[in-house]
Amino acid sequence: LDRADRIYVISSGLIPSREGAGRLIELAPNAFDLRKVDALREAGLVAPETLASLPRPIVTCVATELADRADWPLLAELMSRNPDLSFVFIGRDSHLGPPEVSARPNAHHLGFTPYDQTLATLAESDVAIIPFKEDDFAAGNAFAKLLDYFAMGVPVVSIPVADTIAFKEHDPELIELASGVEEWAAALERCVAEPADAPVRERRRQLVQERSTEARTKRLLG
Repeated sequence: LDRADRIYVISSGLIPSREGAGRLIELAPNAFDLRKVDALREAGLVAPETLASLPRPIVTCVATELADRADWPLLAELMSRNPDLSFVFIGRDSHLGPPEVSARPNAHHLGFTPYDQTLATLAESDVAIIPFKEDDFAAGNAFAKLLDYFAMGVPVVSIPVADTIAFKEHDPELIELASGVEEWAAALERCVAEPADAPVRERRRQLVQERSTEARTKRLLG
């Protein structure tokens, strides 16, 4: 970092531990490829067939690597308290969680799912979640999947980190932040109750447009 002329980080949570004399650090949040998503929309988003048979409401979690990052005790308690909710997990390793989560009747593991089907699943979901452990790794993270969630307009519950807190401060209705079972349970209930035509859904989509890869690239090159 001392040899770099300019440093970009995706989360403000990464700045304090990297500051130093002569270092120029700027925040460059994750961007979203609108052109790709628009092309997929035009081709037609089709959700996996298994989704149609699941009881609603549907709560979806997308994670490339969930086994080591998920707060499994939290998920186990939420799923136990809400047997009427279908918890859908998209990712390669969600089935590797403890039996009290992975083997529950309201747990549904779709495994690796192509991106277009992932977006279609989110569009059909009632809530999207980021139930990660609140540790040092998460604190410096910016969740790329959050932009996928917003692009589909779906209400979101996440752990509080610098990136998600910034969204909440920008617009309190964009996202629910929760720590611990009680806050998560209350946040899920509020999200499930959000009307499908709530104006905030369009505001979530608009925010993604402001985070386009084109806008981010122009900023970096500038």
